[in-house]
Amino acid sequence: MNFLLLALIAPVILLCGTVLYTQQSGKESNPMQQEPMPPKAAVILGSTGAVGQRLLDELVRSPNFSTILTVVRKPTNNLHGSDKVVEHVVSDSAKLESEVEAAINAKVKEKQCVGFSTLGIGHGTAFMTIDQHRAVDVDMNANFAKALKNSGRVNHFVLMTSAASNPKAWDWGPGGAGFPRYLRVKGEAEEAVKNSGIDHVSIFRPGAILGIPNTPKLAEMIVPLFSFMTPANYLSVKVDDLARSMALRGQMDVSSEKEKSTLYHYPEMMELLAQVIGPH
Repeated sequence: MNFLLLALIAPVILLCGTVLYTQQSGKESNPMQQEPMPPKAAVILGSTGAVGQRLLDELVRSPNFSTILTVVRKPTNNLHGSDKVVEHVVSDSAKLESEVEAAINAKVKEKQCVGFSTLGIGHGTAFMTIDQHRAVDVDMNANFAKALKNSGRVNHFVLMTSAASNPKAWDWGPGGAGFPRYLRVKGEAEEAVKNSGIDHVSIFRPGAILGIPNTPKLAEMIVPLFSFMTPANYLSVKVDDLARSMALRGQMDVSSEKEKSTLYHYPEMMELLAQVIGPH
């Protein structure tokens, strides 16, 4: 009789133990459930653009960032109603590296900072030479990254480029978004930032970004209709989801990560969001 009872309840005990172990393992492996860390500072380039404005909103709302230093070309006085936001004007791009390093040392009190950049020419690249495009997307991001590195307080840079970025793509032909020349410049920007010496670079590669002026309304209606046949890495993403996933990544402790850089395409962005607000 005792043997029969044990045989009946053993599977139940095993099942309960398995569920508890799985739940506990999930808690330990979830990067968004790490131990609370001291507040950080965020230094952001490109905060006046469509994605940058949404990213700034996310950083202002986050309790993990106590100071947000925005680097702009001219005064905006757009502090998002928060005393966390500090604006620094760099009117001469040739002085970007030295100005940003000095601004961090003078205006940021936190010992640990995270760099963010959404800087990039979103419209009009078709009418530029490749060197004109490089002067913004590559050179400015590279100089910004060097300033962050030289400050001695930034070990993580979160950069937005584009799906299919490739530094070896053709450097001739049309320069519009999605064409090889455009993707080459985006790839060169990634390489320049990775070569800056910052410990870890998280690269976000969105496909079509929905909800911004550069994406025509007609395209916003048509692109999702073809999502069933679009490779996952090239799926369109809502601007709010892109900004939120970048902010979430910036909050994470990357000090124990072995890889020097991490790529975030649409699936990885959705995975980040699912860890916090549930599946999309």
